[in-house]
Amino acid sequence: MAKVTEDGLSGLVGTVVMYTMNGKKYVRSRPVRRKGKKGEKLHAVLNIFGTVSTYGSAMTRELREHLLFKFKLRTFTHLRGWMRNQYAVNNELPVWELAARNNSMCQLNDAADLRDMLEAQITVTDRGNGTIAINIPSINPLKNIKAPVRTTKVNLKMLATCSPFKGSQYISGFAGENFSFNYSNSEITFPEFILDTKGKLSDIAIVVIAMEFETTNAEGKFNTEPKWLPAGVIAMGRLH
Repeated sequence: MAKVTEDGLSGLVGTVVMYTMNGKKYVRSRPVRRKGKKGEKLHAVLNIFGTVSTYGSAMTRELREHLLFKFKLRTFTHLRGWMRNQYAVNNELPVWELAARNNSMCQLNDAADLRDMLEAQITVTDRGNGTIAINIPSINPLKNIKAPVRTTKVNLKMLATCSPFKGSQYISGFAGENFSFNYSNSEITFPEFILDTKGKLSDIAIVVIAMEFETTNAEGKFNTEPKWLPAGVIAMGRLH
């Protein structure tokens, strides 16, 4: 509402604001609060949440079939939350590189941290056409791997699964590779591991590294204590 002063009208009349500044009279349009920004942002957040929950859950279930520890509700929640953060930051980028980053690794088994049990700088490379390469530098098992007492063998497990993140097809590809070696003081040189997921261009992929241990008191069987079953998602990105 406007009011009459010695300087004339001052205040709001309809969509016009009249005021005096430094002895001069001014008229301007009434500020209009933009609606929808908050709603649009909330809609975008919910859309990301729904997308990752739907397709990320399917990817998590696929991984569950190939790992020895029990997947609990918090495993699903933790992985989907991590994937949601990655997706929110990278989804709109022209290129979302599939690359291993030790500092952003997602631990699938909260009883064992892969980073504490395997000292190696792993690299992941998208070779195109759904093919993913994993390279691990040479290591000395006794020095670079934390293992249970009386361990004789280590099984390194590499898994990759991908999804289009749209449509009715939740999983578009999967690949797994195992590499076993003696737990000794001798250096191990790894080959380049190639995972052919059969995924398609623009699919979103995640790559997992896990370790399993065979001991003298259970030859031919892997230790199933959760604290000795580390597994981590080491990379997520869009296939090219």
